[in-house]
Amino acid sequence: MELKNFFPEKENLALIVVDIQDNLLKAFKDEIKDKIIQKASLIIRYFKHKNYPIIVFEQYPKGIGPTNETIKEALGDSYQPIVKNCFSGVCAEGFEDKLSSVNKRDIVLIGIEAHICVLQTCYDLILKGKNVYVPADAVGSRFKVDWQFGLRAMENMSANILSTEILIFKLLEKAGTEDFKFMLPYLK
Repeated sequence: MELKNFFPEKENLALIVVDIQDNLLKAFKDEIKDKIIQKASLIIRYFKHKNYPIIVFEQYPKGIGPTNETIKEALGDSYQPIVKNCFSGVCAEGFEDKLSSVNKRDIVLIGIEAHICVLQTCYDLILKGKNVYVPADAVGSRFKVDWQFGLRAMENMSANILSTEILIFKLLEKAGTEDFKFMLPYLK
């Protein structure tokens, strides 16, 4: 049995953060919203710590508002959002150039909503030959059925669905390292 591309390769790794904006999160149940923010922040902190590329999208911020403050804090200087009006981030102005400059094959995709913008971005990234990894607990939809079918659709199109802890612990590989010690306070 071949486990092709089940885990991303560290040297080919980038993160895309999709539309984690407060005015969109208002429609989510508190426990779902809190989980997405906590898990997304955890992943962002790891990527920042390792200096992996991070691309951030905001859906129509003029009307919807900016990225959530906790997410912005985790992003730090990586908070340079690409504004989009289309649902797939791939069609956003400036994304093609950013993706080319990043030049990574394995993309971790987090954000909202799983069945709309995350799904359509995933689809277009796969069409571009990227390996996409979606931590199920770092993406969300207002309704559970949409989240479930969004994840199922992404998996059916060859995205790898995993959890935040599966991803982080695979990237950490072992305890006792400086990376592990850095992440330990955030692993709650």
